[in-house]
Amino acid sequence: MFDIGIAEIFIVLVVALFAIGPDRLPETARAIGRLVRKGKVILGDLRTAMDAALAEDDPPAKTSPPPKLERPDAPKKEGGEKP
Repeated sequence: MFDIGIAEIFIVLVVALFAIGPDRLPETARAIGRLVRKGKVILGDLRTAMDAALAEDDPPAKTSPPPKLERPDAPKKEGGEKP
C-alpha cells in the first residue's frame, strides 16, 4: 500500500522507540491498531451505505433481446427457399 520495505519499517520502529520510549511503545502501538481497525470498519460501513444508495437510485435495466443484424454481404433469402 505505501511501498515500505523491511528496512524502512525497522528504521521507523527504532525512531519510535527513541521518541516514545520502551515503556509506552506497546500502549501506543495498540492505540494505533485500534484507530486503524475503527477506520476500516467506518470505511466498510460507508461503502455499504453508498452501494445501497446507488442500487436504490438505479432501477434494474429492462433486458430485451439484441436486434438481429444481417451482414450486408450475405445473400438475401427468397420467399420459398430454405437454407
